Amino acid sequence: MFLKLITTSILIIFLMSCFNMLFAEKPVIDVSVSVIGNESIEKITKSVFLSELLDTNKFTVTLRDNIAQLFSEMNLQDLLSMQNVILSKREYPKGSLNVLIYLNNLNVRKESVEYVRNNISGEYIYANGKYIRVVQGARFRFDGKNYIQDENGMYVKGTDGNYYVPLDFYSKVPHENTYYVLECSLSYVLSLERSDVKKDAFAVSVGVPLVLHKYDPYNNRLLRIEYPSSEILNQFAKSVSLELASRLMGLRRLYGFVDSVKFPRALIDIGSIDGVKPGLYFGVYDGDNYIAELKVVRTAGDYSECEVTYIKSGAEIEEGFFVVEKRPDFVFPVGVSILYLYHPESFGIIEFELLVKTLNIHREEISALSFGFGYDLSNSEIGSFSISYFQRIRSSPIYALTTLKLFDNSSSLSISAIPMVGFNIKFGIFTLRALTAIDFSTFELGGGVSW
Repeated sequence: MFLKLITTSILIIFLMSCFNMLFAEKPVIDVSVSVIGNESIEKITKSVFLSELLDTNKFTVTLRDNIAQLFSEMNLQDLLSMQNVILSKREYPKGSLNVLIYLNNLNVRKESVEYVRNNISGEYIYANGKYIRVVQGARFRFDGKNYIQDENGMYVKGTDGNYYVPLDFYSKVPHENTYYVLECSLSYVLSLERSDVKKDAFAVSVGVPLVLHKYDPYNNRLLRIEYPSSEILNQFAKSVSLELASRLMGLRRLYGFVDSVKFPRALIDIGSIDGVKPGLYFGVYDGDNYIAELKVVRTAGDYSECEVTYIKSGAEIEEGFFVVEKRPDFVFPVGVSILYLYHPESFGIIEFELLVKTLNIHREEISALSFGFGYDLSNSEIGSFSISYFQRIRSSPIYALTTLKLFDNSSSLSISAIPMVGFNIKFGIFTLRALTAIDFSTFELGGGVSW
């Protein structure tokens, strides 16, 4: 009987939770579910679940987290009526999800445990893969040479003579914990607009605690904790739902329009009722042109507040522009330069640089820190190392440049450092550079490519 109750409830919560997580993007689809493993369970599932929800075939309510509130505030049958009312202003029925669940096994697993966490009066710690008894109440600090007893010290002393930094303390109280383990196989076919979009099959084995123990140090006894069946069902449903959701995320994308702009914030006209969550990214389009990226920072029922994380230089976000959910743009603020620099004391050097850049909201470089080395063409060896800082002058292609050149004087076994200043001019990937020592004793002039 308990098996029937668990499996029936799991299926109900499982499919509800699937539509909360899996369809956060709100595709409205027809749903059917079949259960193999027990005929009575299949009948109960269809009579309870399908009659109340699936006969409507069209809904976009986030059920799992809000089901209790929905039942208390209104009649669910009125909410999900047979009038094919779609509770989303953006989506229309375009497909179906067919789920087939095989109930394989539900068993009880018992686990024997010798130690229980007790950070108040525990006399053991866990270190190096084993439990070690320690001197209770004694703390030590290390002065660089010896361990000295100190009540504020971070070390404890084990009975093996070694000192340890404890994470937790334990008491040795042999006991037995009990877990429910549900094993099932699930296959599904998600079809949109009459074509098979995705289908897959997978097995799930979920262990959920039924009886656990913890130590009561004040009464010096072991406490037995039994988890209610509702918690067991929620854990089962969540695990299976996440497994299915991970396979189907990204098949549909949310879309809407810009409602208003107060730079660098923008409001879009879709919100939590449409499946928008904080942390989602949206692309902004002026016609067919991608001009900006938004990150959702706060949602309400029918709108979301977003932060502008990127906007194309010269573009403006305006009311009515189209927005569509997307993955965040991949931005790698690192660059490389290869330059030839003429030096009056040699044939010149080939300079190789690695740059770490700071970008503005247009993803334009505004400053950079570079590390490089120079290959001296006169003696065919690495002749210098450099650390440079670039700062763009307003919106021009000119960068003020400060460089510290380090030279290895092999003959005198010393290193000399020469500070230099100058400018860098960039035209796309091409760059020109001019540098001079502060005392004008030497200079470098040249150019190359930088990207």
